[in-house]
Amino acid sequence: MEFEGEFGMRVVVDTYTSNEELLAKLQAGATSYDIIMPSDYMVAIMIREGLLAMLDWNNIPNVKNISPQFRSKYFDPESRYTVPSSSRG
Repeated sequence: MEFEGEFGMRVVVDTYTSNEELLAKLQAGATSYDIIMPSDYMVAIMIREGLLAMLDWNNIPNVKNISPQFRSKYFDPESRYTVPSSSRG
C-alpha cells in the first residue's frame, strides 16, 4: 500500500460479516483498532457500552471541511466519537 510506504506503518484490515460480530470482538477485549466503521445504530450501542474513545478534534484539523449537515447525527449528537464517512455500504 502507498500509505504504508509513505508513512512506514503497517495497515491491517479486518472485516466482519455483521455489526454484531464486530461488537462481540470489541466486547471480548479487542483494543488494537484505530478506526472502525460500524453502522449508525451500532455506534450508539458502542458509545453506551464505553467501547469507543472520544475524538480529539485538535488532531483532526480538516474537520472544518466537513459540512455541518453531516455532523451531529442521532447516534452521536455531539460528534464526540464519529467522523462522517463517504463509505456506502
